[in-house]
Parts: sequence; structure tokens; C-alpha cells
Amino acid sequence: MAVHGYVKLINPKRMPWDTQKSWRDTVQHRWGTQPWQFTDRPEAPALIRQVMQPAIRFSKDQVLQNLPPLMKIYRRAELSKEQSTALDQLRTEYRARVRQGETITIQQQSTLVGKVFQIALGAAIGDQGLVRINSKPRLDLIL
Repeated sequence: MAVHGYVKLINPKRMPWDTQKSWRDTVQHRWGTQPWQFTDRPEAPALIRQVMQPAIRFSKDQVLQNLPPLMKIYRRAELSKEQSTALDQLRTEYRARVRQGETITIQQQSTLVGKVFQIALGAAIGDQGLVRINSKPRLDLIL
């Protein structure tokens, strides 16, 4: 189905079908009772190849010739008191859960990692919504 948009964008003269629905009806047919149940017609690959000609391919090296090399700069910012307190509370909460015998699931671990990142960045999403946390050392370093 994406072929319709690609051809309309690059070479609209190759696509005589005005709407995506008319294109879909040409290359696919409905096979079930649900509105999303379509399958390709046997002649679809040949028709798609025909409308996508001439096929021109550019390699990454041809397009991205004059870009400067990638530069990575690593900087370390100290946490503010509020951030340290929030991380300590999170750590204490999860340690208490483990001590009580609760198993921390993968989903909970993923959420915990997300919360740590949010706290480190200075804005965490909690039960009350977005909570801003002082992250002045990090912002000073960035500025």
C-alpha cells in the first residue's frame, strides 16, 4: 500500500490511480468478512514493479558525502540534593519490596530504570502527574 504514496510523491505520472483505495482495489482483493482482510492479487508484483520504474537507488555513501565525522562528547554532572533524595527514596522502596519477598518483574524493572532516568533529567512522571526536580548542576553543565 505504501507504493501509492511513494510513486505519487516521486513520479505522479506513473500512478494513474487518484486515490489509495482505487490503487488497493487494483492490487489487492478482500478475502474475509472484516474490513482489514485483504490479500495481494497474483498480478500485483508485476504491476508494482511497472509503476515504480525507473527504479533508482542511491547508496548512503553517495548521499552523505560531505558530512563531518560523528563527535561524541561525554560529560558528567553531579546530582542535586533533590535528585539524590528522590533516588534514595526509590532505592529504599524497592529494597523494602525485595526484603518482603516480592518478586520484581521485568516490567517493574523497566519502569524503575525509566524513573531513574527521569529523576536524573529533572522531571519525573508520578501519580500526581509531571513533577519537576531541581537539576541545576546538569542544566549549568549543558548551558
